Amino acid sequence: LAADRDHLVARLSGLPGVRVAGRPASAFVLVHRPGAATVRERLREQGWAVRRGDTFPGLGPDWLRIAVRDRATTDAFIETLARILEA
Repeated sequence: LAADRDHLVARLSGLPGVRVAGRPASAFVLVHRPGAATVRERLREQGWAVRRGDTFPGLGPDWLRIAVRDRATTDAFIETLARILEA
């Protein structure tokens, strides 16, 4: 899990406007991105599910909760996310 989480964090950190919160230590990563609600909807349209952050105390609509998955799944997810962020 730790290696897959580190891979996810590294890939997310390379995306423009995406900020990983703190130093993740569980099976998910919190990210801040202005317009996250729209990003989440576009991800869903592409078959990817991420949790919205505003359902967690202290977080707002510009937060997403992304589950840690294997490297291949993470790489495919990041490719889709990068395309959405570029649009």
